[in-house]
Amino acid sequence: KLKQIQRQAFYKCSKLTSLDLSKATLLEDIGDYAFYNCTGLTSNLDLSNATSLENIGKWAFTNCTGLKGTLVIPSKIRTIQSNAFGSCSGLARLDLSNATSLENIESYAFNKCSGLTERLVVPDSVKQIGAAAFQYCSNITGIELNEGLEYIGNFAFNHLYRNLETTIKIPSTVKQIGG
Repeated sequence: KLKQIQRQAFYKCSKLTSLDLSKATLLEDIGDYAFYNCTGLTSNLDLSNATSLENIGKWAFTNCTGLKGTLVIPSKIRTIQSNAFGSCSGLARLDLSNATSLENIESYAFNKCSGLTERLVVPDSVKQIGAAAFQYCSNITGIELNEGLEYIGNFAFNHLYRNLETTIKIPSTVKQIGG
């Protein structure tokens, strides 16, 4: 039973076209750069049943431009590490509703995920959104930031201009924006 995908396991496997983790219920860790630059992946990335998943490493899925569908972040994830899904322009939806342990969305985590087309709802467990975390996610239609959020980094929502609602409510718990 799969528990870990180690660092760089499928690094630059551009001919890899499909990835099925839907039955990886015991998966705990996806290492840094595990699927980095797997540009041939054209399947949905289904992590919804990975109820043991605690870590998605830095740059784990960066440049997997063909990934599509809804990305569901499982409940045990505490941090979405830097560049974890950077330039995954094919992802259509980000579902954080099950991510009840999520505290930190690091810098560039979803940078250039231009395919995201729905309202982004950040759960109240999130304390920090890092620099450029959602930069160039230009098709997001709205942002809902919940109480509990304390820090929003530089350029966190830079270049979200196409379909974005005109009002974003900053929660009373936010202590710092940028800098």
